[in-house]
Amino acid sequence: MMMRLALILVGLLDCVAAYPASLRRGDSAAFIAAEKPIRVFRGGEGPPPPAPSGGVAAAPEDDGVEGIKKKARDTLGRVKKVSIEDSVKSDADLIRRYFLPGLKFRWDIFLTTITIVVLSIMWFSFFYKHCYEDDRCENLLRWGIDSQLADEEPGISAKGAQLRPDVVIVFHHPDYKYTGQGHHATSAMMARTLVSEVDSWKVVSPDDEVPVRIAPTTDAPRVGAKERDAIVRGMSQDGWVALAAEDGFISIMTEGDGDEFEAHPSYPSPGQEAPEKAQPALQPLVNSQVPFQQQPFHRLRKLMKDGLTYENATAPLTHLRRARSALTGEKTPGGVNPNAKYVPEMPTHHSSRVALLQDLYDVLPKWGFDLAVFSSIDNDELFVCISLANEEAQTSYLLRQNTQLQVRKDVVRRLGIDQPPNENASSPPRLRFDPRIVSNLHEQGILANNDPRELYECYHGRDTSGCIVSGKDRFRMIFKELCNYLDLDAARHDNLVVDWYPCHSNAWLRRLDASWASFRNLCDLTFVQPICLVQDYFGSRLAFIFAWNGLYAKCLLCLSIFAICIEVCGMAYKHKHMGEDHIERTVNRRIVLAFSVSITIWARASYNMWLCEEEYFIHLWDLSADNMSQTVRPSFQGESKPSPADRNLTEKQYPAHMSKSRQICSALITILFCLVVVLVMMIWQNTFQDDMNIVASIVLAVIITIFSVTYNILVPILTDWENHKFQSQYYDSFLWKQFMFQTVNRYFAFFQIAVKQRYTAVGCPPEGCLAVLRMQLVTTLAILSVTRIFEVIFAALVVRFKIWLEDYWLRRSQTEGRGSVDERSYIELQCKFVESRLQEQIQNMLQLVLSLGFVLLFGAVAPIITPFCLAVFMVQLRATAFVLIKYTKRTLPRQQLGIGLWRWIISCLMQASILFCGFLIAVYSDTFEGMPMITKMAGVLLYVMCMQLVCFMVDVFVPKTNDEVNTLADRRRRVKDVIMKRSENFAPPGPATRSGDRVHAQYATEVATGQWDKIPHYIASKGSGSP
Repeated sequence: MMMRLALILVGLLDCVAAYPASLRRGDSAAFIAAEKPIRVFRGGEGPPPPAPSGGVAAAPEDDGVEGIKKKARDTLGRVKKVSIEDSVKSDADLIRRYFLPGLKFRWDIFLTTITIVVLSIMWFSFFYKHCYEDDRCENLLRWGIDSQLADEEPGISAKGAQLRPDVVIVFHHPDYKYTGQGHHATSAMMARTLVSEVDSWKVVSPDDEVPVRIAPTTDAPRVGAKERDAIVRGMSQDGWVALAAEDGFISIMTEGDGDEFEAHPSYPSPGQEAPEKAQPALQPLVNSQVPFQQQPFHRLRKLMKDGLTYENATAPLTHLRRARSALTGEKTPGGVNPNAKYVPEMPTHHSSRVALLQDLYDVLPKWGFDLAVFSSIDNDELFVCISLANEEAQTSYLLRQNTQLQVRKDVVRRLGIDQPPNENASSPPRLRFDPRIVSNLHEQGILANNDPRELYECYHGRDTSGCIVSGKDRFRMIFKELCNYLDLDAARHDNLVVDWYPCHSNAWLRRLDASWASFRNLCDLTFVQPICLVQDYFGSRLAFIFAWNGLYAKCLLCLSIFAICIEVCGMAYKHKHMGEDHIERTVNRRIVLAFSVSITIWARASYNMWLCEEEYFIHLWDLSADNMSQTVRPSFQGESKPSPADRNLTEKQYPAHMSKSRQICSALITILFCLVVVLVMMIWQNTFQDDMNIVASIVLAVIITIFSVTYNILVPILTDWENHKFQSQYYDSFLWKQFMFQTVNRYFAFFQIAVKQRYTAVGCPPEGCLAVLRMQLVTTLAILSVTRIFEVIFAALVVRFKIWLEDYWLRRSQTEGRGSVDERSYIELQCKFVESRLQEQIQNMLQLVLSLGFVLLFGAVAPIITPFCLAVFMVQLRATAFVLIKYTKRTLPRQQLGIGLWRWIISCLMQASILFCGFLIAVYSDTFEGMPMITKMAGVLLYVMCMQLVCFMVDVFVPKTNDEVNTLADRRRRVKDVIMKRSENFAPPGPATRSGDRVHAQYATEVATGQWDKIPHYIASKGSGSP
């Protein structure tokens, strides 16, 4: 019936389209007079009449309206004669004959699939409706903890004052005799540590520190311009500038009065005798307008200059001499520079460490930071504690860095805004810190005192009265200032410092331990976490990782229960028909089709739920791409050029083509390693293809582990070599290389079994190739899951053992010396903890995503692997939280907009799972057994299209957004508007208080009394234009 109505509608539209425009306007007489009547020729009526000499076919004279009506009647008549059933059958036969030849519909398979899918939908709906809990609650009452802890955390004594550090830098104790402390510290080592304003390497005179420039000489014999430029570049990079000037390859220029450059009088032309004056040396041009002694870290810079001068004066001339001999054919003697007059002492590791320590004590108090230092209990290290405790300094940094602070909840009530206090969407907004807003609200009577703590949310981990700057924000302020001048990671790598780390807060750790990292939470299968508390302490990047981990743990719990039920039913069915042939193969094939649809529904619903959760937290924490500042990596190498944002400023820049070239080379190396993995996996397949037993699974697990460890060592080297400018670029590059390699490493062997095993000489066993794939999946994933669990636990045990061993030897040495043992402070103890930096965070997240990929790709073959994946998620969630609190240095509170690139990776895995499940159904299903290739390809395409339709339906019932986000945005916008209006006193002043020109309201009396006839017309005078 519906098809018939559709055909009738098509016929009517055809008639309307043929209806002349003139008739639609009602001018039928004009149309008939101007146009020929219309005649439609149908098949069977013979050919149309021949065209006349003018080239236009003749048509019989009919009335235009009647002809159109006749055509409509003919169309409706043809529609009535159409048989819907015959049309559908003919089209279906056509599709079956050409695209699905030989395919027969199996009602038993269809009913089994529909039953399992319907049951899964019912179970998923029940679980998400009645068992699922989100992590959006901001208070800690669920765990019986007060959101504000008034007790103070222990600090360290600094001349009678308690100082609680935000950042700790550990130095070698100057009085302790370290091995190698007298070794020379190269200038390159100190240059890597000093990154502040080092625009480029230039030549300076060591007497007056006048910046000079170098250029190739034009009178170097038989040397072309390109060769001279190449030598100059080589000399500049290797520190041979002074020697190259002496041998006549370059001339040294210094700044004149204007833009011109003139030869420095102390450096003679080639062939002249050098005067008795100190030799030049390479020196970074830093704050040339500031006296050298007043520049930050001037002691370390002086050592770097002395070291470079020493290197220039004492290094052999091999590089330069060989270049000159190659170009001129002259032989030159080697040795040291005989004309060097200024040869300072070579800096040592000891002197460099002392200089850096003294420079820190010189500059940090000027920047508003408090300092304290104490010795370790074994007197081999110095702990420099940096803190931002001064309120004036905090205010200055809050204003300078345009920091956003959250408004207190009680302020919303004082503003006269009625919002439900217990709803998550009533979270107050974040406002830019501005003392004027506080002062104006105090004058309006909203705040009792002119105190920012009455407007902005306070943190009570350090001060009983509260502090508006959290420990996370204090660390960011200190770290940002230090990164402008120092690369602390490079200093640690070059052994200038022992270590550095953000210091933990005991008050925050107690709350996190009670609500999140305690072992008693292992039995909590709701997996609810205080994500807002995690974000306040560790930053949004780590908070999003744990939020994703927790949400998918909840979803995997739902899927695992259903998967176990499917496995139990399958085992019962196999046991009932134990004597029948090929029963295991039949059950496995039918489970693939049914459970693949269930996994698709579950994966799409879980993904949409995460998008909702992620969007909510992004709005809750006021994260946006515009507000998130790009962090320049201190190790970024580039040439100083005018900034694109402001040409008056200079910044490091690296050529884009060079950066792309390095990234391409890095990608090619990764692809090469992937090819090596593919080759090894093919060898493994050929070795064990006739006996896929437990030994094959163990060997495969060992191969996967070895390749993972090898590439984990290589990937940071490749990513560092790519020389990324921003931290986000480095993170994404590191991530995609790891995922690309680990995907091939983890999944290729199983793809190979699914695709290749049935075509080998051995072929499939009687129970089918799916049984082989299933056994290898379960065994290998069980081994990898147990390995990962023990890896997480072993990391905590190693830290505890190291601390115990060091304390044991310390107690033993102190007992032998004086009979008493000092207790190590918690600040000092953190130096022994492990790190959780970018690489560790990516590695932890990668293990979860790879485990999830096993469920998405191979869960239809072996549903029993779903509980193994759940176990990995559970242990990763609880054990990582425990290790993070107990045995890990505090992580850098990085900001990130959601989970970033991981979102795209998960989406790709979902699409790949649909395609791979379609392949498995087409190859191994009973429905497609013995069918031609075109039928199987059409079956894969049909399955993919159906799953896309299923995903669309899931999007309708489980949308990617929710109304709570819009409610949160509307309520925050309302609070911001009221605060700004009340703080700026937007009430319009009266006429008596208005200063300046008087305000005129023409015809105000007439408008007020309704005398509309007395309002005149407006007549513009000539030349006045429009009013």
